[in-house]
Amino acid sequence: MKYNTLYSFILAVFLAVALAVSCSKADPESEGEPAPQVYTMTVNASRVYTKALEEDTSATSPRIVSTWTAGDVITVWTSDGSSRQYGQLSAQTSGSSTTFSGTLTSLPSDGEELLLKYLSNNYSRQDGTLTGGEGSIDKVCDYATATVTATVDGTSVTTTNASFANQQSIVRFRLKDKSNDYSDLYATGFSMSINGETFTAIPSSAINVFYLAIPGRTLDMVPLTLTATTGSKIYRYSHNGNFVPTSFVNGTYYTVSVALEEYGATNTLEWLKIKAAFGEDCSGWLGWYVRPDGSITYSKPSDAVGRITFISSSSDVEVAAPGSRILVLSLESAGGADASFVWKPSASMSDRIDPAFADASAMNGLAICTAYHSDDYPALKAAWEYATARPDGASGWFLPSKGQFNAMMPKAREMLQKNGADYAVYWSSTTVNTGAYVNYAWFYVFYNGEEQWGSSSKTTGGDGITIVNVRPCFAY
Repeated sequence: MKYNTLYSFILAVFLAVALAVSCSKADPESEGEPAPQVYTMTVNASRVYTKALEEDTSATSPRIVSTWTAGDVITVWTSDGSSRQYGQLSAQTSGSSTTFSGTLTSLPSDGEELLLKYLSNNYSRQDGTLTGGEGSIDKVCDYATATVTATVDGTSVTTTNASFANQQSIVRFRLKDKSNDYSDLYATGFSMSINGETFTAIPSSAINVFYLAIPGRTLDMVPLTLTATTGSKIYRYSHNGNFVPTSFVNGTYYTVSVALEEYGATNTLEWLKIKAAFGEDCSGWLGWYVRPDGSITYSKPSDAVGRITFISSSSDVEVAAPGSRILVLSLESAGGADASFVWKPSASMSDRIDPAFADASAMNGLAICTAYHSDDYPALKAAWEYATARPDGASGWFLPSKGQFNAMMPKAREMLQKNGADYAVYWSSTTVNTGAYVNYAWFYVFYNGEEQWGSSSKTTGGDGITIVNVRPCFAY
């Protein structure tokens, strides 16, 4: 038994050694392949404002108190905040001050100035809460930055101390119903528009106190509108004079109580735009006609200028300009059946349309027409200078992009039937910009109930050459 035991032991050791040698040979690092270089970075950081967010109402003037939370992540950038991201670091402890550490994908230069970012400056996902919600300020837009100088020692980076400063103000709005004895107004959506720039919050349920993160703005003597929705109703407050406060300063906390009045115009583009911007289901309005005064009706009136063919209820979709949610397609084709518009300059000309406008899915026709409506591009000029009246507050008439046409066509087929014939061809504003087709653009074809896309640089009447017309739209 002793012999068998010793033999078994020696055999086991031999097999273990053989297995280790075998595994060693299979390891690529043992065959001379270098391990990836790892760079480490450490930053001592404090916050002068907000993190984690908590309102302190015990002070004479309410304020926001702040601490870091272990695990908070910051990103490390070049000083301009966009050229290169070196990596990200995480907070090691909780408190008003903490140490961030982590690894970088590349090494900054010794003495280089770096920009550190916490969260981002995207304010489109707010839900009106300070903390706790999926779209609360502390989770999505408590944007803060700090500038530090790097010291590089081999593969290790340390920096000067970082003091993070918030890049927006936080405003607490308490809503009152002016038409109902100033009682609390519980809303399913709330927005503040400052000189045409809008910040919106959509809560998970109706609330009467909304917190908004708003980048610093001057409010004195600029158009300002507060809007709230309650599902079936819209309430508004507008001011063009001395609003209090007169400005929102980054890193400052404000409390505002405001009384709003019911907004009664329910059959206008403005009303529809508000409902769509707050995420309401407005699909039932597709196909309604629009008058020059902005009123809309289901039955086509004699003075209608266009038909609603696309409505976005998502704050992530930018139809044609910031804040626009509606596309209205013209009832008329610019130029008529005999028109023959040249799309763009010939290949020998140097001023071609920017390749950035070649994205076939982008909804950017207004941007293209704004940049290029000139005599060199007759199709764009015809759409941009279209003579038909349009409502105040709408964009100028423009040539829809390929993406916009695709979005509008399901609700606009009957508009593309010319003189009773089931046939129509219209330019889009999207360039092909590929190989020999660099001076071509996409055009939309509707024929015998079928839809397809073609491309051409220009058209001429007769000889079987397809005539391509312009059917513009406007955004609201």
